Amino acid sequence: MRASCAPRADAGRLTSQLCALTPESITSRFATNFLAPALLTQAALPPLERAGGMIDVSASVGQRARPGDSVHAASEAAPELLTR
Repeated sequence: MRASCAPRADAGRLTSQLCALTPESITSRFATNFLAPALLTQAALPPLERAGGMIDVSASVGQRARPGDSVHAASEAAPELLTR
């Protein structure tokens, strides 16, 4: 744990949630919500190009992150940005 993320009695909710993030939790979220769809889309490109395109379906959390849920929101928004 970094010194700036040491538990404090006066820490706000957002600070507490950001300090709870680990590289593993961020990597896991992005592997599920970004890497897997990106690789699936890559594998499907030839038939998609023949068919004329694709449609993105995503959760609204990618557009409107709730406090403390920014990593999840970013991982949901990333596939949309990749395929625009």
